[in-house]
Amino acid sequence: MLVGCGAASGIAAAYNAPISGAVFASLIVLGNFSMNLFAPVVCASVVAATVSRTFFGINPWYTVPSFEFTRMDQLPWFILLGIAAGVLGAVFLKLLHGSEDMFAKMRVPVFVRLAAGGLIVGVIAIWYPEVWGNGYEATKSLLQDPRVLVHDVSYTQNLLLLFLLGLLFAKLLATLATVGSGAVGGVFTPTLFLGASLGAWFGSTLHVLNVGRDLPVAAFTVVGMGSMLAATTRSPLLAIIMIFEISLYYSIMLPLMLACVVSILVASRFVAESV
Repeated sequence: MLVGCGAASGIAAAYNAPISGAVFASLIVLGNFSMNLFAPVVCASVVAATVSRTFFGINPWYTVPSFEFTRMDQLPWFILLGIAAGVLGAVFLKLLHGSEDMFAKMRVPVFVRLAAGGLIVGVIAIWYPEVWGNGYEATKSLLQDPRVLVHDVSYTQNLLLLFLLGLLFAKLLATLATVGSGAVGGVFTPTLFLGASLGAWFGSTLHVLNVGRDLPVAAFTVVGMGSMLAATTRSPLLAIIMIFEISLYYSIMLPLMLACVVSILVASRFVAESV
């Protein structure tokens, strides 16, 4: 129970998301929603979020540009995005466990494995410095305007698509190298980064193809974050609540709910475990 309370407190304080903290601890850590466990988890989450807000305020982690989701013909694009996120989530989980096994088989001291992981990340960062850290700043840029991340000021739309796709795979490889080598770090925020990269690439591709132009790229970016999180944690409820709390943007809920459910259905066809 204390472990669950600690997990809830960490999520609540770090992401300013007390509901997500309580749900995460109950679903993922404890696997039990009984009141004997849920009540102390909620109390810990509330106290942690209150203390965090004392220092940092109540502003959301990510700001999503405003848009209105009002038509049925907008739904199919988010179903497709949910399918893509489900496939990517399943691939990510398989590669994550494969990376851990590969590094574990290296008959070298742990500091050599850590150095190898750091070397891989460093080489990737030569071309994609956004892979450093958990990707929070890069995710913010993806939500506001992905073009600011392109290092070539004379970019074209096709170059933007290639960059976003490269950024997605770069962060994927960097996360695999970091976690597989045993370096200290989590996969929660990197998972959001991967989903944001996928969503930004998906939305930008639709705009290049001259379809779905009534929806901003940011809508696909934030839905990609949630659907990727749902696919890797096996908890669409956690993903939906988490994205709402870190963005405080209610209009995204309908496509987000649909994409999260689709992604977990797709991912569960390929892998049984969660992150």
